[in-house]
Amino acid sequence: MADNVRSILAADFGSVYTRAVLIDIVDGEYRLVARSEGRTTDGFPVYDMALGFDRIVRELADSTGRRLADSAGRITTPENTNREGVDLFALSASIGRPLRAVVIGLMPSVSIQSAIRATTGTYIDVRAVISVDQDRTEEDKLNAILLSYPDVIFLTGGTDGGASEAVMRNARLAQFAVRLIDETRRPTLIFSGNQALATRIHEMFEPLTTVFIADNLRPDIERERLEAARYQLGRAFDRYKETRQKSLASVAERSQTGIISSANGQTIVAEYLSKAGDTDVAIIDAGSGAFSVAVAEKGRVYSSIRTDIGLGHSAPQALETIGADAIRRWLPFIAGDSDLKNYAMNKSLRPGSIPMTLRESYLEHAFLRAGMRRVLVEANPDWAERPLTTSWAIACGSALTRTGSAGYDALLILDCLQPDGVTVLESDPFGLIPAMGAIAGDVPAAVVQLLEGGNLTRLGIAFSGAGQPRYGKPAMKITIKPQAAQAPRIKMTVDGGRLGVYPLPAGEYATVTVSCRGGLRINGKRRVKLTVEGGALGLLFDARGRALSAGDTPQTRAERLPYWVADVTDDPPHEVPERWLKPPDAPAASDDDSDSATADGKRRWWRRRKADESAKPTTEEDRIADVLGNKDGDEQDELGDLRNVLS
Repeated sequence: MADNVRSILAADFGSVYTRAVLIDIVDGEYRLVARSEGRTTDGFPVYDMALGFDRIVRELADSTGRRLADSAGRITTPENTNREGVDLFALSASIGRPLRAVVIGLMPSVSIQSAIRATTGTYIDVRAVISVDQDRTEEDKLNAILLSYPDVIFLTGGTDGGASEAVMRNARLAQFAVRLIDETRRPTLIFSGNQALATRIHEMFEPLTTVFIADNLRPDIERERLEAARYQLGRAFDRYKETRQKSLASVAERSQTGIISSANGQTIVAEYLSKAGDTDVAIIDAGSGAFSVAVAEKGRVYSSIRTDIGLGHSAPQALETIGADAIRRWLPFIAGDSDLKNYAMNKSLRPGSIPMTLRESYLEHAFLRAGMRRVLVEANPDWAERPLTTSWAIACGSALTRTGSAGYDALLILDCLQPDGVTVLESDPFGLIPAMGAIAGDVPAAVVQLLEGGNLTRLGIAFSGAGQPRYGKPAMKITIKPQAAQAPRIKMTVDGGRLGVYPLPAGEYATVTVSCRGGLRINGKRRVKLTVEGGALGLLFDARGRALSAGDTPQTRAERLPYWVADVTDDPPHEVPERWLKPPDAPAASDDDSDSATADGKRRWWRRRKADESAKPTTEEDRIADVLGNKDGDEQDELGDLRNVLS
C-alpha cells in the first residue's frame, strides 16, 4: 500500500482529548502538514464521538484549505484529482472501559502466570482465573465465567505436544459458557496453548464466536513467548471497539485500517525505532484512564498497560492499586488518607482539570510518578533492582508534555523512568506516536521521515548517574565546548542530590565531558565524553543517583523537591509552608500558602492583600456585602452561578 499512499489522516481518541494529524508528501518526504485537537465527545451532553471528530476534521480542512470529508461527514478515500480527501485514514483509541477477560489455564505458576503477563500488553481487566488445581466444582467455575460478563476468554495451557486432556476439559467448559451467553455479546475466544490442539479448538468455537489462535505462550516449560498472544489480544480489543462501542464504531466505519489501541501503537513505534536505529527506546504515556509503557531494550520489547492507573477517570482506582504510601513518598507534606481520596475523587469527576495550586500540583505529580513506576516495573520486574538504560525516551499524555515548562517535562520523565546513562528526551504533545503506530504497517517510511522531520518536541539530552552520591557534595564535574564559532568553554559542577542545566538550543551542538565523583557512575563509567545536540531545555545533568529517592520523611522531601523543580525551571524554589508539615489534626493548609512560598512571594502576597483592602467599598452597606461575599469565596461564586442559571 505504501506506493499508493501520499496523504494520511490519523486520529487518536483519548478519554479527554481527541487528536488528529494530517500528513502529506512535501519535497519527496512525508511531513506533518496540520494538526488539531478537541474534547472527546463521549459523555454528557453528546454521547457521540463522531461529533467531536467531525469538528476536528473541519478545523483541519479550514487550516489547510483542503476538503477532507463529504457532505455526510465520511472521510473521502482515496484522495481524488482535486486534492480532496486522503489516501489512508487510520484510527487509534484508548477511550472506554477495558476488555473484561477470563483466563483459563492449567498451572498458576506456568501458563496462568504467562497469560496474565500477556494481558498487560493491551487494555484488559482480568476478572476471573480458572485453573485445574482450584478446589472448585465445574458449576462454580462456570458461574465464575458467566458472572464476569467477559469480552474475552483467554484459553491456554499445555506445552507443545504436552498436556491435552486437561486443556480440552477446560475448552469444553469455556464452550458451554459461551453457549449460555446471548449471541449479541458473546466473548471472543483466544487460544494460546498446546498447538497440537489448535485445530480442534478452532472447530469447537468457530460456529459460536470469533476465534483467534496464537502461538503457545509456553512452547516448553522453560520458554515464554508473549508476543503472538499479545497481538491476538490487541485484535480482540480492536474488534470490541469496532463492534460494541457504537459511538466509536461509527467513526471506525470510515477507516481502512480499523482501530488499534493507542498503547499498541506506542509499542509498535518503540520496537520499530529500536530496530531502525539500533538503540534502546522507551515510550511512556500518562492518560486520564490508563498508564502505559513500551520499552525496547537490548533487542527485547517490554510493555505494560494498567487501566486502573490514571490521572483522571481512573484516579480512585489508581490510589487503591498503587497504595497511599507509594504516593506519599513523592509528597513534600503530610497527607492523610482522606486527603488523597478526596483529590482522586475530584479528579475522576473533572478529569480534564489541571492543578490550580502548588499543593494540587504536588499531588498530581505524586500520582504520576508513583503510578508510572508501578507500570514500568510490571513491564520488567528487573527494573525494580537495576536502573533502566535507554538512549531515547518519548513522553506522551498531557500530564507529561504540557506542564508549561520544558524543564518540568524533562524532570517528570526522569523521575518516572529513572534511567542510567545518556538519554535523548522528547515529548509528543500532539499525539503523533499513536498515529505513527496506526500507519506503521501500511506506510513504514512515514514513521522514520516524520521523526527525522522534528515533529516531536526535543527537550534535550540527560546525563544521568547511578549510585548514591553524597548529598550536597560535588558529584559531577562538567566541561562544555559549544561548536558555535567563538563560543567560550563552560565549566560547571553539580552537587549530589541536585540537577544542573546548560541551555543549548535545538540544532546546536557541543562536546560534553562529564567526570563523576564519589559513588556516582554514568552507565558504569566515571568519565563520559560525547558530542550532542541541544533542545528546548538543553543539557540536563542528573546527579541525584539511583535508585532515586526524594527522602524518607515529608520534611526531607520538603527540602529536596522544591529545589529539583527550581534546578530545571530556573524559578526560585517554592518553600513548603510549615503548616503543611503538621500532623493531620492541625489546621489545614490554605491555597494562599502556595502563593507565599518564598520570602519574595510572601512580600508580594502581602502587598497584593493590602492593595485589595485599600480598594474595598467604603460604605457600610458595601462593607457588609463585602464581608458576606468573602466569607467563602468559592461557595459564593458557585451560589452566584446557580442564581444565574435559575434566573
